[in-house]
Amino acid sequence: MDRRALWKALRSRGVPAILYTVYRSNQRTSRFHSCPSARIGHELSGHLLTTSGVRQGCVLAPSLFCITIDWILRHMTSRPGITVGQQHFTDLVYAADTTFLVDSPTPASSCLSSFSEAAAVFGLRISWPKTKI
Repeated sequence: MDRRALWKALRSRGVPAILYTVYRSNQRTSRFHSCPSARIGHELSGHLLTTSGVRQGCVLAPSLFCITIDWILRHMTSRPGITVGQQHFTDLVYAADTTFLVDSPTPASSCLSSFSEAAAVFGLRISWPKTKI
């Protein structure tokens, strides 16, 4: 995911300025999320700076991903949803899997397109081969 978009999502989510500042400026965290690098191959190459992604194994990664998915779901132009009794349900999210609750295939297609557009802000893409309606 694009980290610049992630910082915007954190701010829009209401993360207190002090936590945001500490998170961005902390020497160790900064290395993990502001300027991470990678190496390629068995014979290690030079450092390559990366501009997207969340370091795997970071204890904050699941929370950061949840905040990102919540932002995407709130910014979809086509909203899923079903009503059961007096309750309205829109989606089920677990890790990187998302299920939209709809009452027919027609809104499912528009929800997927809307989700794809909103996710693109973060550089995230839907795996169309894994997608089922």
